[in-house]
Formats: sequence, C-alpha cells, structure tokens
Amino acid sequence: MRFLFSILALCVVPAIGFSGTIWVPDDHLKIQDAIQAAGTGDEIIVRSDTYLENIDFLGKAITLRSESGAAVTTIDGRRLGSVVTFSPDLGGPPTIEGFTILGGLAAQGGGIYCEDSDPTISRCVLVDNATLDGTQPGDDGGCGGGVYGSPSAFLTLLDCTIASNTTGRGSDNFGDDAGNGGDGGGICCSLATIVRCFIRANATGAGGDSDCSVGRGGRGAGIFCASGTFTDCVIDSNKSGDGGEGSVDKGGNGGDGGGVYFSSASPEPTMSGCTVTDNSTGNGGPNMGNDGGDGGSGGGVFCITATFSDSVFKRNRTGDGTYDYGNGGDGGAIYGSTLTIDSCFLNSNTTGSGAMGWAGGGNGGSGGAIYCTAATISASIISGNLTGDGNGHEWGSDGGDGGGIFCASAKLDGCIVSGNTTGNGGDATFDGGWGGDGGGIYFSSSSPVPALTSCALCGNRTGHGGDVDDGDGGRGGNGAAIHCVDVDLGCCTLSDNQTGAGGGGTPPGPEGTGGGVYGSSGSVVNSILWANVPDEMAGGTFTVDYSDVDGGWAGTDNIDTDPLFADRANGDYHLTWLSACRNKGDDSAVTATEDFEGDPRICFSRVDMGADEFWYHLYSTGDAVPAGTIDIKIVGMPGHQTVRLALGSGLLDPPYWTQHGYLWLNVPFVWKTALGALPGDGILVFSTVIPAWWTQGEKKFFQALVGQWGYSTTQLTNPMILTVE
Repeated sequence: MRFLFSILALCVVPAIGFSGTIWVPDDHLKIQDAIQAAGTGDEIIVRSDTYLENIDFLGKAITLRSESGAAVTTIDGRRLGSVVTFSPDLGGPPTIEGFTILGGLAAQGGGIYCEDSDPTISRCVLVDNATLDGTQPGDDGGCGGGVYGSPSAFLTLLDCTIASNTTGRGSDNFGDDAGNGGDGGGICCSLATIVRCFIRANATGAGGDSDCSVGRGGRGAGIFCASGTFTDCVIDSNKSGDGGEGSVDKGGNGGDGGGVYFSSASPEPTMSGCTVTDNSTGNGGPNMGNDGGDGGSGGGVFCITATFSDSVFKRNRTGDGTYDYGNGGDGGAIYGSTLTIDSCFLNSNTTGSGAMGWAGGGNGGSGGAIYCTAATISASIISGNLTGDGNGHEWGSDGGDGGGIFCASAKLDGCIVSGNTTGNGGDATFDGGWGGDGGGIYFSSSSPVPALTSCALCGNRTGHGGDVDDGDGGRGGNGAAIHCVDVDLGCCTLSDNQTGAGGGGTPPGPEGTGGGVYGSSGSVVNSILWANVPDEMAGGTFTVDYSDVDGGWAGTDNIDTDPLFADRANGDYHLTWLSACRNKGDDSAVTATEDFEGDPRICFSRVDMGADEFWYHLYSTGDAVPAGTIDIKIVGMPGHQTVRLALGSGLLDPPYWTQHGYLWLNVPFVWKTALGALPGDGILVFSTVIPAWWTQGEKKFFQALVGQWGYSTTQLTNPMILTVE
C-alpha cells in the first residue's frame, strides 16, 4: 500500500520545465531554424562564421549569443530587409549578444527592427545598415538605419557599437509637400537605456525637393528617441541631413540633433559620463527665388528638457544657412528649452553662419555651446566656443549672439566661461551687420533675473561689425562677458573680456561697449571686474558693493586695486596671498558654500572678492600631452617649508578623514620628493614633463601635502585628476 501511495504521489507532482541550449551549426545549420526550434528560456549559441540570413525572434523569450564575440561572428542581411527582427514579445523580453549585424536595408530598422518588444542588445556591432528613401511623392525616408524600436518598444543596449548606418532621403514632390529625411541614423526609438556604447559616423537622409513645403533633413543622426537614459557613451562624428531644395517656398531646414535628438520631456532624458564630439547638423536647403533654409540646431544634442552630468561636448557644429537669407543653426553643443547641466565640459563647439542673400543675408547661429530658454548650470566649463558670422549683400546681417551661452534666463554656480567669441557682422554695400552680442553669455530676459555665483568669465570676445562700401559700418558686439537686461553677480571674476571693433564705413561703425557687462541694470557684490575692454559695465544702472572694479565704482567698500592674479597673462585668475581682494567681501551676501573650484568659502577672517577663495589647492596649467610640459601649482599660506606631491592609482569614495583634512588617494600611493617651500605670494609652481609613455585618455590622480605631517598648520589639498590629452 505504501508503494501504491508513492506512485500516486509522483503522478501528481507538476511537470517542471528546463531551459535548453541549442548550438548553431551543430544542431541546426541556420540561426532561424534554431530560433524556430527553441522554447521559452532556451539559449542559442552560434559558432564563429558569417551567416547570410535575415532572422526573426518570433516573439520568443530566448537568448541568442555568439560563442566567440562580434569580431568573428556576423549576420549579413544582404540588403534583403532588416537583419534581425524582434516581433511582439509573447513570453518575455529576448536577448541578443555578441554579433556583427550588417547589410540590412529596410523601410525601417535596417539592422534591427523591434515591434512591441523589449530586447536587450549586448556587445553587438551594427554597421553599414540603411533604410529606404521615400518611395511615393512626399514620403519620408525610413527611420532607424541601425536600430528601430516601435512606440511601445523599450530598448536596452549594452557595450554596443553603432557605426556608419544611414537613413533614407525624403522623396521629392512638386505641387505638394516633399518628404523629410529619415530620423535616427544609428537608432530610432521611443524609450531606451544605452550604456557604454559607441555611436559613430551615422547619418540621416536629406529632405526632398519641392515647389511647396520643402522637406527637412533627418533628425538625430546618432540617436533619435523620445527619451532615454544614456550612461558612459561616446557619440562621435554623426551628421544629420541637409534640407531639400525649394523653388517657391523657403528651402528646407537642416536636420536638428547631429548627435542626439530627444523629442519628449517626459520622462526627462538624462546623459551621464558621455562624450559627445564632432557631430554636426545639416545645412539649410537652397532656394534661388526665395528664402533659403536654416541650418539644423543642436550640433551635439537637441532636446526639450534634459539633464546632463559629468559629460564632455567638443567640436560639435550646427549647419549653415543657405542662399538666400538662411540663418545658421543655434546651439553648437546643446539646444533645448529647460536644461540642467552639472560638471560638464563644453569646448570648441560652433554654430553655423548665415547665408548671403539677394539684398541682405542670414544671421549667424546663436549659442556657441548652449542655446536654451532656462537652465541651471553648475561646476561646468564653457570655453572656446564660437557663434557663426552674419552675411550680407546690400545690407549685412548680424553675427550670432552668446558665444558660450544664449539663454532667456539661467542660474550658474561655480562655472568657468572663458575664451568664447561671437560672430562678426556681415559685410555689405550700404549697412554693415552687427557683431554678435554676449561673448560669454547672452541673457534675453529679466524674468527671473539671471544669477551667477562663484563664476569666472574671462577672455571672451564679441565680433566686429561688418564693413561697407558706401554707408554705415556695423556696430561691434556689446557685452563681451555678459549681455543682459538685468543680472545678479555674486563672488564672480570678470577679466580680460573685450568687445569687437566697429566695421569700416562712412561713418565707421561704433565699437561695442560693456567689456564686462552690458545691460539695463544689474547687482554686483563680492566680485572683481578688471581689465575688460573698453569698459567694465555699460548700458544702464548697476549697483556695486564690496567689489574690485578697474577705474573705480561708487558703492559700499569698493576698491580699485590690481587683484594680483596668479598669472593673468596666461589665463590663471587664482588669487595670490598678496591680493587686496582677500578678506574684503561682505559675508552677509554670500549664498554659496564653495568657490568656483570647490574650495570652501570664508576660509579666513572674511570672504574674498571674486570667483576664487584663497585656500590650500592643487591644480595644473598647460596641455597634458605626452612629452609636453605642464605647471603643477600648489596654493597655501606662505611660510610652509615643505610641500610634497603624491601620485595614486585612483580616488577613495568616500575619502578618509585625517588630522590634516581628507585623504583622497587610493592606497598604495607614491610620495614624490619635497618640492620646496611656499613663496610669499602663496603659490608654488612646479614645472614637469609628462612621461612619453602615458597614453591619451589615461587619468592620473594627485594630492599635495602642505607642511610636515603632524604639525597643526599642515593641510592636505584637494585631489587633482590629470587626463592625458
């Protein structure tokens, strides 16, 4: 009887399913046959080879991976449709890992097409895939040259390379609206999480030609999506399409978003730890009988609302306007409505130039790095950016405004805005164009009042006015550092900014004014305005207190004394121990707890004037290239006889507290020999050669000890991360 009960018990135990492994070509010669045979949870492993197939996951929750990686395992679609298709999920999200996917050509999603599916795409290379041009008159080019996700799909891409994929051109349509170029040269989707991916050298198609509404170039050459979370990605050398050609209506605009185009503000897109370089938007399309198209905006990123952190934007560019009267695109690095930017580096981005016109010309694009309506920007460097020139014929158009930033209003804290330049006014026969205003920043609104705290704005320039043959020369740009309606400045340094010259003519154009600030009004406290050309402030009424102003300014406890910067001639605006700006500010007006580089505010008896608070600090100047020379500088109170520098392998998180402040370097670290004593100005300069064997992109971690360990006045500095260029 017990035996019978045991048999009955076994009979009622539910069946348990086990996942299986299928090998290609061992078990099935083709990948598609293996997918057909697979069940939920199965894994298909593909041996190294090139497989001439177009595969469909059939909605199955399976994993397809290569045995040896994408370098030796390829799926080639032979231009016969999408290479990989994810049909609607039936049992859960699928995964594909470790393939090169190429040779796709389809209406949408040349490499991968996702319909109501949430796949994970890992360690894949998608290269040389494309979508079709618009077929019927007025059709748009296909979207998603590399990857396409339908509106209800959610894509996860990990450690992938998406390169040299293209979308189709919009079709021509004479007598009606032309088609637009396809969006998303690399990726087109609704929502995505993209981590450690390379998005490189993708392109979107041009807009179609028409005598009515002309097609615009495709948007988001690297990535077009509603929203997404991008982490540690490289988005490089992507280009959006040019606008189509018009014969009656205006030429088509170039595609927006050379690197990335976010079409939605909810959920808010985020980019962290990303590098966005050398992307460009399309040029406007020509129109020989009417206005030409404008260049696309957002050379790096085009968005509505987005958050950017710990990211680099370099050498991105917006398109030029096209004959005639087309304007250059706005926002060399980023174009958006509401932006949050923290700890980012925006350098050498440019906007397009305006086009020559039959009578006049187009304006240069505004916002060399950033163009937005509202922004909160902290601990970021905006340097070396440039807006486009205006153009002209009988009369000249204006250079783009806001060499670094063009914004209605913004709050900046702990930022450096340096070496930015606005475009020149266009030359003309009668009236020259104006040089762009706001070499560093252009604020167009006073509601709310823009506010800058602990910021340094140095070495910015506005463009010169256009020359004329017979008439008034153009005016040079106003507001070399800041052009505004109203502004609040607290603990800021504005130095060596210069407005542009007037253009040649009869009479010549006037030189720009407001080397420091040009505006209707402003409030300045605890700040330094020094050696700005031709003047420190102009255009309105400014309330100034507890500040150092070159030439003097009426107000409470202002001074007119050389601030004794560390090395003004070479762009080093740190205060020295001997500066008259030390301990001269108003503590009650201080709103920030740190200066422009993270040192504490009010370190001694009173707050210092300017962006820099004198405190123990380690930094470097010069280009850190192998075999090149840099200056390492250690700041501290004079009198310390011993200064030592340590090199570590990384940083502690969190740092370790000691009697001399925080120790940041990972153990073990190497103390270098003593560098000497701090001189009377409180800054020790140590010149050193970067080892030739250090490689580009390599990071080195330093910290200094000022004084001898165990002494009460000894202090550890901040950590310094040196990135080899």
